[in-house]
Amino acid sequence: MNHSLEGELRAVPNLSIIVAALVEFALTRIPGTVLERRPSVWVGSHNFFALRVLSHKLCVRFSVYGQVREFDIRPELPLTGGRGGSYSEFRLSSPAQLLAGCVYLAKSAQLFGRGRSRFRAA
Repeated sequence: MNHSLEGELRAVPNLSIIVAALVEFALTRIPGTVLERRPSVWVGSHNFFALRVLSHKLCVRFSVYGQVREFDIRPELPLTGGRGGSYSEFRLSSPAQLLAGCVYLAKSAQLFGRGRSRFRAA
């Protein structure tokens, strides 16, 4: 885990261990993925997920590759449309959302691996 991300997570102490676990989980989904700092966001190097600590809202916003309709929505963690129509977002605000976050990150890695060809008819 990047030490600077750990510093940012101090702003959301009830989520820090949960977010750290989600990031470590996400990094294992696609071999060679590392966490990179961009100007206002942390990004998985293969660009299938990103996160931003929203200390003023006491949550962490994750952006995951894939359109909302491609995910099985978990009631404990709503998923909304994100940037560019190719990404969806969820806001982690409770440790009870850990499983749903893992499900979304795993699906995002799967969709990323299939690329845009997943929309082509068989």
